[in-house]
Amino acid sequence: MVDEDTIDFGRLNEDHQRAIIQKLNKSKELRNGVRIHSKISGLDQSTVQANAKAVSEQFSLTTYAKRTQSIYEMIVAVNDTEKCEFADGQRLLAQYLSPERLNFLRTS
Repeated sequence: MVDEDTIDFGRLNEDHQRAIIQKLNKSKELRNGVRIHSKISGLDQSTVQANAKAVSEQFSLTTYAKRTQSIYEMIVAVNDTEKCEFADGQRLLAQYLSPERLNFLRTS
């Protein structure tokens, strides 16, 4: 989660993300510090809109559900399961309270 003195914001839990956003929202100085540290400047509106659309499409719960369904369908479609070991579904589900907190499907 921490790499070369930077934190992967997307890996933080919701409470930490919310706290950071609230602090940044109240402080122009902190926002400028983030811009300098991340080496970004003001983005043009079309880039912001394109990024918002991409995030909405790629990381929504609907997209997550579709990707998960696709994985399950590939597993079920396997004909030769002799060497295949399946996870204990109940045990796996018990590890997660809320599917929107899972992040193992973050990339396509």
